[in-house]
Amino acid sequence: MMGTLVCTAAPPDQVAAGLDALNAVCRSAIDRRNFDEALRLCKRVSFDASKLAPGSQAHITSLINIGDIKSLVDNDVDADAYYASALTLVERAEGSDSPQAAHLLTMMVEIKVKRGKILDAEVLMQRLLATLERTFGSDDAAVAASRTRYADLLSQTRQFPEAELAYGRAIQVLEHAGAESTDAYALAVRHLAELYERRAQYIQAEVQYRRLLDIVERRALGTEALTTTLDRLANVCEEQNKWSEAALFYRREMSLLSANASPEAMGRIQARLSALDSVERR
Repeated sequence: MMGTLVCTAAPPDQVAAGLDALNAVCRSAIDRRNFDEALRLCKRVSFDASKLAPGSQAHITSLINIGDIKSLVDNDVDADAYYASALTLVERAEGSDSPQAAHLLTMMVEIKVKRGKILDAEVLMQRLLATLERTFGSDDAAVAASRTRYADLLSQTRQFPEAELAYGRAIQVLEHAGAESTDAYALAVRHLAELYERRAQYIQAEVQYRRLLDIVERRALGTEALTTTLDRLANVCEEQNKWSEAALFYRREMSLLSANASPEAMGRIQARLSALDSVERR
């Protein structure tokens, strides 16, 4: 049985080293997915840290480890609480603009989303964006990728004009970023196109899907991304009565899918082509 780590008279360096070692053992148990053992260890370390080195990095790490365990076993309420406790200590020790604070905010946003607390996630995302902008500037590609996530949350809460603006700002930065930001750029454009499509703004959706098609083709993002984009383009063209263009996109999609697609997928596209052919004959 593991008792209290060291007596209070132990040198601070010895206390820190002991806590760090035990946090590492806890992390190893998490990585092995032995969550019962990990939780027992992490709680012991967190208790010792709170008494022997309150507010230290070891104390913070122990709270994050417990939060990770709770998240991995889908106890999102407790995970949220442990991450929040860790964030309070981080901001007290390092300030709100530290990388660790940003990392915790990122995790807490996704936990809030999983809990269905989208408005709370949006508020945290605003804090995260402010932190990232102060640290890296508004034209940084990583900041723009986070802004896309913020736009997603705005869209989920039906703040459509604000979401459109946020997507636009993210795209403006990512369009001129390096190749390492290609996926983030494509994601931002796709989500903006989907926002327009959901709102039946098919002209605007087509513009963005055509932009996405160009990104996917020029930057070779793969067959799946290409066929999905072609399918959405076909759909928004069909919604605008652009029958021949819709058929063209469906045929391109079908030619790419022919080797690996399920019969259901091929049947759906063929049905759409048949329907478009019937309309054009009228």
